[in-house]
Amino acid sequence: VGGFSLNTVCLTSQYSNGPPTLARQNIRNTHGVSTVLRLLRFLSPDKKERWLFDFLALILASPNGVNMILACDDWQPCLFQLVAEVIEEINGDRDDSGNDENAAKEEDAIVGASNYSSPVAVDTEPLSRPSVRTRYDLSLKLYSTLLGHCVRQGDEKAFEAVEMAASLQRVDANGSEVFSIILSHLLADLIEKGTVAHVEDTYDESESVNVRNRALKQSARLVTQSILSNGTEGLDMASAVRQWRCLRHLTAVGVAVVTSNGFGV
Repeated sequence: VGGFSLNTVCLTSQYSNGPPTLARQNIRNTHGVSTVLRLLRFLSPDKKERWLFDFLALILASPNGVNMILACDDWQPCLFQLVAEVIEEINGDRDDSGNDENAAKEEDAIVGASNYSSPVAVDTEPLSRPSVRTRYDLSLKLYSTLLGHCVRQGDEKAFEAVEMAASLQRVDANGSEVFSIILSHLLADLIEKGTVAHVEDTYDESESVNVRNRALKQSARLVTQSILSNGTEGLDMASAVRQWRCLRHLTAVGVAVVTSNGFGV
């Protein structure tokens, strides 16, 4: 189409002996990543699942992969739309199952109310499809990992990333629900990995490795020490201030989401 053709010979040869290892692979082209992210939602479910897995494996294996994806201007709109479509697919299956159940119950009530027939079983097969669950988990894990990396930088990019995710609520009918789910996964990522970049390098070797929320507690300790000691302990003062401002902003966003959903804080 348009004078272009896709050469898959190289890709086919790489996969002829099984999937290639990702241990030494890097994402090297932001334009290619941007193109794949834009096309991702139009692929078949199994292709989406494979690309999401590969992206997640690459960013977890190489920090350079995270920076390459974050350099794409449209990574958030693409992933937000992808997450929204997966959630819509799940909600649609649930609504269809609910409608079928209600219709069956009404029919039983009209035709055989005196027969004391047992309720019609609900078909839960669409909700238990592995592909839907896998795409849901992979897309949210990828999105929250990238957002968590932005927040741990603690600069203006962190504010912009969170605000971009919040502003994308307007592009989908269920945008507020989608953003609430993304925000909860982001908070889970920060609890698991901490709010300070490379916080694992600051652990005290005498501490137990089984401490609950160790990364988050260590991050709080570093920021608090820096502020109380005026930058002589923990982080340098500039980094501590950036972290404090970013987390305060994230807390305000979280309170706003919880309040908008009808819960008091």
